[in-house]
Amino acid sequence: MNEELLLSMLRHSLTGEPFAVPQECDRDEWEGLFKLALSHRIETLILNEALSCNPPPAIAQAWQERAMAQTLRQMQIVDELHTALAALDEAKLRVVVLKGVVLKALYPDPDARQMSDADLLIGAADFAAGRELLLANGFAEDTADTHDDTFVCASEAGLRIELHKRLFEQKKQGFLAGLDEDELFKASAAVRWVAHGGEGEVWSLPPTEHALFQVLHMAKHMITTGFGLRQVCDFGLFTKAYEDQINWGSLTDELKRLNLMKFTSSVMWICKEKLGLSLSNKTEFSEVSADKSGAMLLYDIMDAGVFGKSSGERQRSAAITLRAFDSETTPEGWFERFRRAVFIRADELRPPFEYAKARKFLLPAAWIHRLVLYILQKKMSDAAGGMRVADERITLLRSLDMMK
Repeated sequence: MNEELLLSMLRHSLTGEPFAVPQECDRDEWEGLFKLALSHRIETLILNEALSCNPPPAIAQAWQERAMAQTLRQMQIVDELHTALAALDEAKLRVVVLKGVVLKALYPDPDARQMSDADLLIGAADFAAGRELLLANGFAEDTADTHDDTFVCASEAGLRIELHKRLFEQKKQGFLAGLDEDELFKASAAVRWVAHGGEGEVWSLPPTEHALFQVLHMAKHMITTGFGLRQVCDFGLFTKAYEDQINWGSLTDELKRLNLMKFTSSVMWICKEKLGLSLSNKTEFSEVSADKSGAMLLYDIMDAGVFGKSSGERQRSAAITLRAFDSETTPEGWFERFRRAVFIRADELRPPFEYAKARKFLLPAAWIHRLVLYILQKKMSDAAGGMRVADERITLLRSLDMMK
């Protein structure tokens, strides 16, 4: 009940289409619905729909308080972002805004579409200057996530900025192996764009390239933990709003070359069938049968939450799924899957093993630490759950033609 009702509420929020108010829901069902909305960070988007169903007073109050706090926070971080963008603009640094405030503007209530970070693309020649300017404007570096191609920083109010000179890690396998992002996503090709908040326009990708970027961003998260409903809403609203400005021939040619047509068709199936965000006549996507794969992808998305962080099992499955994608072979047998779960690379480590992330000489100690914990019964159960999720996700990636 929770998933169907949540999708109906979300559809009404995005399109105004009526939805059936449930006759009776018990407290456990309402708590499950609230938890599901929180996991996808769409609780503010569907606040009015939820309240119209007369939830228990305690849940209604918690929902309203959460939504009010999120709305105020969104206003604050959007203002902070535009201040930072104005400083970068004044310094003659062309910084391209991806997602975030550009996509917020498409929602009936822009502040209801949550964001906590901002992805910005900058030319390699301007990367160092952009980094120094953000530091000079009160942002503190997040050294744990900063690397050669991305500078990550945060403000005291909680706005997190990821300044990229490259958007995607180059892989030897799958769609990322054929991606020429230097050609596809040039800061120099950006156009002025009306975004939510601020007093002027920002730089962003043209519609065709921005649509492609959204597909690639979802696909990137698919090969680790998955992604949630918010990205599907973003893509559906964006393609519907800019349908006449997107070069669909160019977009589909690139998606076919990257072998992402079935994946994109499945996302579009969810947009159309579940969210009411259908395009007028895009037969090139309807030719790819998406009913079955779309339903499978929807199940994965509902389980994932925002960027696949809905559960520990889900997050533990990431390393196994990514390794399988890298090799494009299915791990054979329980022992091999267990080996992949325990003996992972330093850059895949998560708490409480992060001490070996920066000090790679401690990696063997981290492996022993992981092994000892997994020997304990509860951890063994969690590890087995992570392997099960990984196996299910690898099967899904194969069904979407994203892996051989």
